[in-house]
Amino acid sequence: MTAEMFLVIGVILMSTAFGVYRRRTDGSIKTPEAGSFITAEQLGHDMGTKATVIQFSSPYCQPCKATNTMVDEMTSGIESVAHVDLQVADHLDLVNQLKIMRTPTTILLDGNGHIEFRIEGLPKRDEIESALESVLNK
Repeated sequence: MTAEMFLVIGVILMSTAFGVYRRRTDGSIKTPEAGSFITAEQLGHDMGTKATVIQFSSPYCQPCKATNTMVDEMTSGIESVAHVDLQVADHLDLVNQLKIMRTPTTILLDGNGHIEFRIEGLPKRDEIESALESVLNK
């Protein structure tokens, strides 16, 4: 085998490994480090009294649109929960503070603004519903 063949095989193996990793972690809920919080002033929006779902989006992101629709459906009719969709380009300070690396990124806050959960990628509906329920029942 030539060096070029080894290079091609190496690239294919690395790409496959990254794809498997991304598929397993995409949309999975992560619990951030303790003490992380966001204020209404930082957010630039009113927050829910029991929970706030923040979604960081970009204009041409199809998973962002699907996430927005899903979260809107889940939070509509719950007065104590706010859903805020932020465009990353318009909120760079918050994007940098929270280390947002991709869209959509969904962050769930409790009523005091403490970050309870973070999801990068298209969230799984049952997981985000469970996370929201746990914050509401706190």
